[in-house]
Amino acid sequence: MSGPTSAEGAGVRLAVRVTSTAVHVAGLAPNGATIATSALTLRHHRPAPDQVETSPDEVWQGTLSAVAEVGAALPEGWAVVEVAVGGDPHTLLVWDRETLGAPRPAITAGDRRTTGLCEQLRAEGAAAHVELLADQPLDHRVAGPRLRWLAEHEPHTWALVEDGRYAVGGVESYLVARMTRGLEHVTDAAHARPTLLLGAEGWSEELCALFGVPLDALPELVEATSPAHAPTPRPDARPDLRPDARPDLRVGAWGRTDPRTFAGLAVPVSALAPA
Repeated sequence: MSGPTSAEGAGVRLAVRVTSTAVHVAGLAPNGATIATSALTLRHHRPAPDQVETSPDEVWQGTLSAVAEVGAALPEGWAVVEVAVGGDPHTLLVWDRETLGAPRPAITAGDRRTTGLCEQLRAEGAAAHVELLADQPLDHRVAGPRLRWLAEHEPHTWALVEDGRYAVGGVESYLVARMTRGLEHVTDAAHARPTLLLGAEGWSEELCALFGVPLDALPELVEATSPAHAPTPRPDARPDLRPDARPDLRVGAWGRTDPRTFAGLAVPVSALAPA
């Protein structure tokens, strides 16, 4: 992906979006036109009834492969100047802060392992309070109930979450950690809101206590746009990365990629709306 800088040639923005089923990468020109795209389907595994998982390493390697394919298709004289990342807010990952390896598969949107837990919370009368604090419906697909399930069913993994060795987050947070070689553990409110752990002023101590989640395990909330221009999630929308389409965008709000781990690129990382 070597080439001229944006001052010498055309600056390309990479849009990396991971849904529950695939990795999508698009190379976009300054006017928003798509130059090249690549997609890689993610395989799902069903280790038990109601459980649907995918490999975090497959997500990462698929991202690298798709980025390389888009990079190879760029016209001569065009260079990548930014990468923007967005992900399915219903995919949950756990990874080692030091090695960036994942001790267990990612739990994906189709997983229903916490249906019983959510029913229990409703029976106990806790659901209404959770929904009031989070301003989101109680949902078996989101991080809060799933993290409580992990604490109850995988105590060895959870002990390292509590010790601070393992981080937790959505697929967007995981990809940024990999792209920055572990320097950044971030997300934004648009991705965090469906977790049932976000309150009106940030991560909620009360909600985290209810689900047994240590606050230190969660990503730092770093907004990529001003509140007036927060992106609206649209699963079918093509990401628009034109500068005039992203007022007040904080380019690089999520850090900078490490060329040793991310396709030789050292560029700012920004946010896309959730997939």
